[in-house]
Amino acid sequence: GRILKESQGFTAAEVDYAKGGTLRAARYIDERIVKIETDFVKEYLTHKNPYTGMTYIDDPVVAVVQYTNESSVTWFNTYNENNVFHSMFQTRFNAWLADKYKTRSALKKAWTNADGDCALASDEDPSKGTVRCSEIGGWGESTVRWSTDYGSVQSAPRYADFMSFLYDVQSNVFLNVYQMLRNLGYKSAINMSNIPRGAVEVKLNSLGDVMEENAYWNLAGPQLPANCGTNPMSSVDVSTSDTIISNFARASVTDKPFIATEWNSSIASDFRADAVFQVAAYGSLQDWDGFCLFTYTFEGDEVNFDFTTNFDSFLNSNIDPAMWGQFGMAAAIFRLGLV
Repeated sequence: GRILKESQGFTAAEVDYAKGGTLRAARYIDERIVKIETDFVKEYLTHKNPYTGMTYIDDPVVAVVQYTNESSVTWFNTYNENNVFHSMFQTRFNAWLADKYKTRSALKKAWTNADGDCALASDEDPSKGTVRCSEIGGWGESTVRWSTDYGSVQSAPRYADFMSFLYDVQSNVFLNVYQMLRNLGYKSAINMSNIPRGAVEVKLNSLGDVMEENAYWNLAGPQLPANCGTNPMSSVDVSTSDTIISNFARASVTDKPFIATEWNSSIASDFRADAVFQVAAYGSLQDWDGFCLFTYTFEGDEVNFDFTTNFDSFLNSNIDPAMWGQFGMAAAIFRLGLV
């Protein structure tokens, strides 16, 4: 997340939109934000630790650098969200189309099928900035069927070019940051982001050295009061609903290390006692590389962190024998490759 300020050149409306810190797609499309975040990466990682004399670039305890958490240029917080940054998508998409096709007639030909159906409306022209974008997804890239009506903004040819445009935008941002880190001397793994919900996002994240994913089962809360889901993991149709394991599998890429940066099965949910063994067993079977349970505890102060005696969250595991109590055995299964 990142909070924007008017002193950085942003309007009051832009500052208001970003007050929650969840920039998602905007952080890739707005070049002002790209510069702020790129500068931050450099300033943070070149900070010298006064006790060790090392920068974070050189410190061997830094295993992975992640450019951004839970963000993609293909989605906002809600489906096709219309916000103050949205006009930038159309401006840049039209410039991208003009560069690719050069003329409106070439674009019209490319967007016309064998039956003569054309996806380019009569009032659309990239040279005038009037070609509409396809829809931005919510918490995952949007998808379309090849048979969608050509008059829709979600028609196949428009969608294909729009997603190619978005891929170019985000990959350019990430690859520039990646090269900067290498030039600064960082030697360990670099990750772009996590929670890839579709093929474009998986391809984008695979530009990094390590794949990452977050996954939950019957997610509740995290704080009380909250309702806990009761979906039985053993009978879920993974074509319509995701389990922890199917989420991990979706983000796994051949010849790339994979780390689950967040995972949990909510307290009071069926299969919570099974979940840690599922993760260990499938992780061993699939040659995945690491799993970060979210969370040990939300308590931040020293006393409560060490001496919590009651459940105050559906995700705390520190006093739950169904989860934390089995970690030693699960670690042996995973680390020794027993499955």
